[in-house]
Amino acid sequence: MKPSDLLFSIGRPVAYYPSLAKPLGSVNACLFFCQIFYWQDKTQNDLGVYKTAEEIEQETGLTYREQATARKLLVERGVLIETHKRLDHKIFYRIDTDKLNMVICGMCNSRNAESAIGEATKAQFDLYTENTTETTTDIKDMSVSAKHD
Repeated sequence: MKPSDLLFSIGRPVAYYPSLAKPLGSVNACLFFCQIFYWQDKTQNDLGVYKTAEEIEQETGLTYREQATARKLLVERGVLIETHKRLDHKIFYRIDTDKLNMVICGMCNSRNAESAIGEATKAQFDLYTENTTETTTDIKDMSVSAKHD
């Protein structure tokens, strides 16, 4: 068996949206978000997705501490809703799609603003650019002629 064939027995790869990493707080937060988002439409529970920390670690590679930090970032941004069922020792996760839409719209507006700033800067630069026909002398030529004088 070739080492590359082992990938088939290791499991499935996990995809995530790299451009969401900054708005969601980190790559780990984005990875956690994407995993919950993936499972969200596969549950009938109104509370959301129930996954143990061990299951999430198997699926994403995120340790318990990495998950806790990612969850905190997502909850702070309002994208992740956690429902704690303390008697059952369970946490259900649900993505707030309205808040997610706001985050994505904020990304779009930010990109449009960056593009507008870039265009304005380019326009200002073009304003002050002047075409001339002036002949300039190379600095080396000037130093050579100064020595001969």
